[in-house]
Amino acid sequence: MIKLKWFFCLIFIFVSAADSADLELKTKKIGKKVSLDPFDSVWNKVKSVEIPLMPQHIAPPGGGGSVAKIWIKALQNKNEIFFRLEWEDPTLNEDPTAAESFTDAVALEFPEISGSWPSPFMGDLENPILIWRWSASAQKDLDQGFQSGEITHPNKTADIYPFDGEITFRSGEKAGNIISKRKRETPIETLAAKGFGTLTILDDFSVKGKGVWRNARWHVVLEKKLDEPIKHWLESEIPFAVAVWDGQNQERDGIKSFSIWYRLVLDGKNPKNKSSQVSKGEMVYLRYGCGTCHGKGALGGIHNPNSQLDPIPSLNKVKETFTQEELQKVIFNGREPEKADPRAGPPPFKMNGWGSVMSQEEVHNLMEYLFSLQTSVEEWK
Repeated sequence: MIKLKWFFCLIFIFVSAADSADLELKTKKIGKKVSLDPFDSVWNKVKSVEIPLMPQHIAPPGGGGSVAKIWIKALQNKNEIFFRLEWEDPTLNEDPTAAESFTDAVALEFPEISGSWPSPFMGDLENPILIWRWSASAQKDLDQGFQSGEITHPNKTADIYPFDGEITFRSGEKAGNIISKRKRETPIETLAAKGFGTLTILDDFSVKGKGVWRNARWHVVLEKKLDEPIKHWLESEIPFAVAVWDGQNQERDGIKSFSIWYRLVLDGKNPKNKSSQVSKGEMVYLRYGCGTCHGKGALGGIHNPNSQLDPIPSLNKVKETFTQEELQKVIFNGREPEKADPRAGPPPFKMNGWGSVMSQEEVHNLMEYLFSLQTSVEEWK
């Protein structure tokens, strides 16, 4: 496996959840094979769900956000599952052949372990995540052949280069770097992560796909057999998240548009919805990845170098520290951590503002959950 320097966070068909913002993608079951053509007529009768996206500002490198929403559909047959993703993109970017050019791309993210709700931002050591990433540049390699320097720069010249064409001098390919392969089997990269800085590309080409740019929109289909490592999908509901990169906006790595966790429910399955405000609030805490910084069960302890609050403290005292209005403002607008040393760089993690995607009902449920964590004054004095 080859570790990559770049990182993303790193994810419905019918809206049918108790909380209006807790969208579900329910697959529709059909009895035939589905092609990889995004314009296959089989998709015409499948309803799409609109997923809101936002810029990634939780961890460096942050930014992006030029794609505000994406539409997703899903189908399944006896042996396979299919996703169709569509988003607006006025410019086609499929030739990242210069240092300042980047490809359009989209990714779906899932927990690797059945029943887990890890951080949607690259998972953690105990709860790894799996990512399927399609890119326009990989699609072009597959459709038109590897886009070598000779193709992308047809007028280039060299006085003499005696080793031209010898794989020994294409070091990445010779070393077995999956990305350097000149013959692609699929435009999809399968990756895994166990937290920030751990993103690893896998030698797995089982996810197939095809993307078409038409009428200033990308239309992408992904296909995967319902076998390992996703066989457990047949027995449980599955969290998923989405990320989109706009090459024209120079988006790459953590510079992107992303979503929180949503729920994928296969045909015939009935998810268990939470009933109380506190249990719903706990689910909001999980879906929005609050534990990335605040820890499992909001117990804190996450290292945030050069922050005055390092490690990040527990949230079991917010009821004594904030009014409901103050807490809601922090949740919606976010918060910059104060530097411990004003001469040093900023802390890597900051409180994201969720106002563009979190509903009023969700924030109220989240506050009820956080207030329920309050320990007695005697316990923490």
